Amino acid sequence: MSKLAPCAVLLAAAACTALHAAEPACDRACLVGIADDYLAAIAAHDPGKAPLSDRIAFVENVKRMRPGEGLWADAAGAATKFRLYVPDPVAGTVGLMTVIDRRRAGGTVPAQLAARLSIVGGKIVEAEHLVADVTSPEAVARLQAPRPNL
Repeated sequence: MSKLAPCAVLLAAAACTALHAAEPACDRACLVGIADDYLAAIAAHDPGKAPLSDRIAFVENVKRMRPGEGLWADAAGAATKFRLYVPDPVAGTVGLMTVIDRRRAGGTVPAQLAARLSIVGGKIVEAEHLVADVTSPEAVARLQAPRPNL
């Protein structure tokens, strides 16, 4: 091995670091767009329509699953207009809350979905869901749209 080989490794590592630093970050609009694409893919029951990583970690109600299971299989339509987003471009994550109908024994019920998506290189690498049926008529009425101050 020549005396220059260690320098070549260091230069390659520096170039790689500089290349990754030059990648454009996913800003607020990008994160919200990915969240909307994710919700549309759930409504379509098609994980292939979301920018999912091949190595995604997916959890719903504290149970590890695969995309296509859980709410992915039970969704009975698109998410409502009630959507709250919490994008964090620095961390590359977006949290969201929405309401989506899902199939249950005996029919369809509205369910509240809280989700956190972690995005790396434009792909969702982690997705966590908390899903709960909304059984109170008063709660259903309050979840039509976010309050104006939100």
